[in-house]
Amino acid sequence: MKRLLLPLLAVSLFLGSHQLALASEEGKPMKGFVQVIDGCRVVKSGCLNIRLGPGTGFRKDGSIRIGSILRVDRKITNNAGEIWYRIKQDAPLRFPERIHGTWYVSGEFVRFIPGPVEPKSNPLKVIKVDLSEQVIRAYTGDKLEREVLVSTGVKGTETPTGEFTILWKTPSRYMQGPLPGMKDSYDLPGVPWVMYFTKSGAAFHGTNWHNNFGKKHSHGCVNLPVDESEWLYYWAAQGTKVVIEE
Repeated sequence: MKRLLLPLLAVSLFLGSHQLALASEEGKPMKGFVQVIDGCRVVKSGCLNIRLGPGTGFRKDGSIRIGSILRVDRKITNNAGEIWYRIKQDAPLRFPERIHGTWYVSGEFVRFIPGPVEPKSNPLKVIKVDLSEQVIRAYTGDKLEREVLVSTGVKGTETPTGEFTILWKTPSRYMQGPLPGMKDSYDLPGVPWVMYFTKSGAAFHGTNWHNNFGKKHSHGCVNLPVDESEWLYYWAAQGTKVVIEE
C-alpha cells in the first residue's frame, strides 16, 4: 500500500497544478496595465516576484521594482482565490532568451491602469531640458508648469541636443542591454511612462533603479523620478515640442 501512495500523490500534485494552469486560461480577458505599488522599494533589485504561473507555487522568473508598469491581457482568480494578472509582451525584445515563459504577477501588490488618457494637444506647451543643470522645465507659453531634476546621458552615450517632438508614448517598455557598440548589460522590464523623442530611442521615462537625479547617469534617455514621469506623461501630448540644450 505504501508503494502506491507516492505515485498517487505525484499524480494528484500533477493534476492539481494542471487544473491551476487551466484555471489561468479561463480568466477574464482584458486590456490595460498594472503598476507595482508594494512588495519592494525603489532602487532595490529583489522586489515583487514574477512567476511562470498564477500562484506562488510556480517558478520565479525575475522580479520588478516598485513603480514598474507591465501590460496585461488577462485577470485570473486561481484555485486559492488569489487575483493574478497575466503579462503581455507586446514589443520585440533585444534578448528574448532572458524570458523563460509567460509571466504573471500577484494582484495584491499592483494597481490596475485601464489605459492612460492622452492629453489634448497644445502648441504652447514645450519641454526644455538643460543638460548643464540636469533639469527639465515644462512650459505652457511663458508659464513654468514644472521643474524637475533629471539624469541625462553620460559621456559616450550623451543625450542629443536640438529641437524634437514627442514621437510616441507608452506606459510600459521592456528595456534591455547592452546596445550595439556598448558593454553595459541591463534588463529592465516595466520601465514606466515612456515618451520617445528620437527614432533612435532617446526618451523621457520613469526611473526606479537609481536616485542619482541631478547628475548624468543614463545611456542617452532623460531619467525622471517615477511620479514626475507620470505627471509629464499626462501633461504632454504626442507632438509636444522638446528643446534640449547644454
